[in-house]
Amino acid sequence: MFGNFTKLARTHSLLPPLGVVQLASYIGREGHVVKMIDTQVYNGSVDDLLSEILKESPDIVGISSLTPNFHLAKKLASMIKNKADIFTIIGGVHFTLSDDSEFYSEFDYGIRGEGELPLSRLLRALDKGSDICDIHGLTYRKNGQIFTNPIEFGLTELDNIPIPNWSLLPIDNYRMILPNRKKVQAVSIATARGCPFKCAFCGEPRLFGKKYKVHSPKRIVDEIEEIVNKHKITHFFFFDSTLTLRRELILEMCGEILNRKLKITFEGYTRVDRVDEELFTLMKRAGLVRISLGIESANEKILRLIQKQIDLDKVRNAFRIMRKLKIEAQSFAMIGNPGETRETIKETARFIRSVNDIKFSNLSIAVPYPGTELYEMAKKGEHGLKLLSKDYKEYNRYEKGVLEVNGLSPEELARLQKKYLIYMNFTPRKIFHLIKQFGLSDLLFTVYKICLNLLNKSTSN
Repeated sequence: MFGNFTKLARTHSLLPPLGVVQLASYIGREGHVVKMIDTQVYNGSVDDLLSEILKESPDIVGISSLTPNFHLAKKLASMIKNKADIFTIIGGVHFTLSDDSEFYSEFDYGIRGEGELPLSRLLRALDKGSDICDIHGLTYRKNGQIFTNPIEFGLTELDNIPIPNWSLLPIDNYRMILPNRKKVQAVSIATARGCPFKCAFCGEPRLFGKKYKVHSPKRIVDEIEEIVNKHKITHFFFFDSTLTLRRELILEMCGEILNRKLKITFEGYTRVDRVDEELFTLMKRAGLVRISLGIESANEKILRLIQKQIDLDKVRNAFRIMRKLKIEAQSFAMIGNPGETRETIKETARFIRSVNDIKFSNLSIAVPYPGTELYEMAKKGEHGLKLLSKDYKEYNRYEKGVLEVNGLSPEELARLQKKYLIYMNFTPRKIFHLIKQFGLSDLLFTVYKICLNLLNKSTSN
């Protein structure tokens, strides 16, 4: 998924799939025997994976997939159906956001949206032989016809979800590199589900619903404390889209961490307009070591089109606060957006390069994932966009993508991505930080691959 950046990405961060473990823990609490395989860390071949599944003689195999890997989910389900009489269930982000054309014959059932309640009800119905037609969020077949029931976001109290059972996975395999270059075990966590913002490139509102639902601060810290005591893991990555959206919640959570004297570190994502010095001072005391902030573009028109409601003064202020508090801050930017041109790409790169407090910025290529507003724009050809492929294997943020925008081909976007990734980050003030963050050997290896790729592209042209 990361193309030339795979080695750097894998070295820097490998985290367990929080949503699937939450789902497994929920149905496990109801008495179902659950076993999990995370293909991120599974070392065998596809045939080995199939053999391991069949060895367990399960009644049901559930598969969760992102868009770029959906073809592999279909392939695995097909292999299972060819070998045994086992029900297959497809779920996850891609299936939730897609239409019924993605419900292939290899899948017996599909789950859309939050999976806990529909999966629990489906398992109960299959066990009792009762009707499944009224289960919200379920896709199924009847007399050869596909039916999809409306999604119901019925989990109103997140504290009712059990603390994830990380014993279901080889938890020792998941690690992250901290800002001090120390490699530690790490685990995923979240304070909330949903997002009230409407960014055109994001499908989260359809995945979790429009209502923003939160855990109580006590429940969040109970989960942290259990993981520390049970697994001796002390680094946590918060997967919330906007960790500091509910300021009071985070203040209470940090106070609870400090009151219990938990010696942990943590990091996550937030928006530049949800940063203030008082809040982040307390977060640092509680263990915050790194925050990732989305910029996306420095062009005001593009920010309006993708509904990213921020301004550049808030970007500068957020990174200034992080520098003052000595919290590592990473930036995320994106090219190939609606209305993008060579000049707007250069504008974004120049802005990031000019802000010395931005020590490192990622640069991805916009991908129109099904179910997002960006996907609809691309299908309609709005704002210079042209969708060139529906082959999900090509829906990759770090290679070339599947969009043309204002005459910029995917190949040209990939070239500009690599060129400006180096331009943005390789200033005298930023190079030292890059070496400190990624290590000299991994950094040089990645730069070498990027330059070689650019050279090959130039020669071929």
